Amino acid sequence: MAPELTSPRAEPLEGLGTALFLQTVHRADGRHPQGGVAGVRELLKADGIGVVYVLPRKDRLRTATEVVHQTRLKAPRAQIMLDASHYSGKQRKLGTAGVDDGWIKRQHNDGVRYALTDSGYVPAQDTASLHRILHQAANINDKLRRGKGVVAALPIAVEWLTLDADQLQKAITDHGTPVALMIEHDKDPLALKNAVQGLAHVLQAPTTVGLLRCDVSVLGALAYGAAMVAVGDSSALRHFFPKKGGGGGYIPGTSILVPRMLGFYRQDKLANAIEDNPDDNAWKCDCRVCQGRNLRWIAESSNPHQNAFNHGTAAISAMAQDLFVNRGDSAARHAAWHEAVTAAEEAHQTAAGWKPTPALRRWQELYETS
Repeated sequence: MAPELTSPRAEPLEGLGTALFLQTVHRADGRHPQGGVAGVRELLKADGIGVVYVLPRKDRLRTATEVVHQTRLKAPRAQIMLDASHYSGKQRKLGTAGVDDGWIKRQHNDGVRYALTDSGYVPAQDTASLHRILHQAANINDKLRRGKGVVAALPIAVEWLTLDADQLQKAITDHGTPVALMIEHDKDPLALKNAVQGLAHVLQAPTTVGLLRCDVSVLGALAYGAAMVAVGDSSALRHFFPKKGGGGGYIPGTSILVPRMLGFYRQDKLANAIEDNPDDNAWKCDCRVCQGRNLRWIAESSNPHQNAFNHGTAAISAMAQDLFVNRGDSAARHAAWHEAVTAAEEAHQTAAGWKPTPALRRWQELYETS
């Protein structure tokens, strides 16, 4: 098992053995082949991470009990969180609908230490939704016995980061209850101007703040103080879609994590780049799954979808270990992340002639102005 990765924050969630989670959909019909219980439970033990299961609305309670039980059979010490995902899709609810105490109790009864609220969506400037979720979560936390907790899921419009980060941080601080942010956008929310700066500001709230449904930027969030983070195992789980844009489900096709570029790329695009420049070091991966091989092995394998999933989980865990283990000081973590982002920007250009992803530039701007 990998060494324990914890947050640099002074007050992480008590008993949370890892700050790094994988977020995946569980569907009993197998339409999400790389995720779900069968796909992740072996990896949890091997890579020392936790899992956030996104549950279907139909038979949610029964499915919740099932996934926790099945995961514990193979990874008895794994940290598990359950995302009801009521904030997404065409029938999503709003934060003003409040949270269900029964859902919290069910998670605790199933052996989940930290229960995620089934929060609705928090639109831009909707302070009523924001405060209702935080108020209810804080009240539930105050009544719980030691060893159990609640994390307020905050599925927010990206404008809370780009325009109203001060207000969001103040609300989180005033209620003093742990929160997990999820950010709405049709592409990458952290590519927007001021989004990374706003996130970093909110992460400095004097309470536990996490970031779920994200991509490799979870490593930046860890560097800047997130107590827990979750990287989605598909593009649909690396943010959540605006209601008018549809989406929110499984997107066909395979994306492969390129660790030295700090990004996920479609299999066909990556294969073409490797063919044009096969010996570049950017395509090499030293994770537990790849063991130094060129990433083209994934596309050439008999099951590229599953192998991309296994590699991505192992690689993100290894990257977090390399960047942050034995770097408890925040300045050291900031510098380590800055160096990784700088190298990734260069690798985009030298290995493939690609323009670096906008989020990388946003992380650089944060470092340069802080």
